[in-house]
Amino acid sequence: MLEAFNLEEVERAARSLPSHRHRLAFGAGIAERLLPNYGAFSREVRWGDPGLLRLALDLVWQIVAGGTAQLGKVRELQARIRSATPDTQDFASPLTSAAVDASSAVHEVLEVCHRDEPRRIAEVASLARDTVDLYVQERDSLRPDDPLFEQRILGDSLMIRELNKQRSEIELLSRARLDPAFVQRYRDHARFDGKSTISIS
Repeated sequence: MLEAFNLEEVERAARSLPSHRHRLAFGAGIAERLLPNYGAFSREVRWGDPGLLRLALDLVWQIVAGGTAQLGKVRELQARIRSATPDTQDFASPLTSAAVDASSAVHEVLEVCHRDEPRRIAEVASLARDTVDLYVQERDSLRPDDPLFEQRILGDSLMIRELNKQRSEIELLSRARLDPAFVQRYRDHARFDGKSTISIS
């Protein structure tokens, strides 16, 4: 039996992590895997601001490592990210939804910098699941009326890889001390050999 994503379980797991910074690290790692999707979208349609998302996520990692950020700076970045989030009605690219998920994930982890809310972290994990889900549907031309629709998505190697990665990261963070060396290693290994949730570089 394939194990599906469960938002409540992920929220409980995030809540059980040792600290606010541990939860933030979990969310930042997921956002890191989504970031290349936004970059690919931006290159394709010549719209957006990948550098802004990179800047914002770099700030989150600084906080994970023990730094601080003024609330005003966080709010400024969030406002800019909202402006750089594509409207799915405006772009025909198959990467549009993945770009929305990426920018939404960065926006949410920024919010968690000042509001320690495990639910938001779980929702960031859900965004990664959603990205893979829609990608698999479109790549394989899956039909919702297929009786094996959900099983085909859950059984896809990209979905298995992402959900297993989330579980292993929770386990790793549950016993980790967030010294600078660990944070750098964790960040360096957040992606899949440098690639995104849907294997974009």
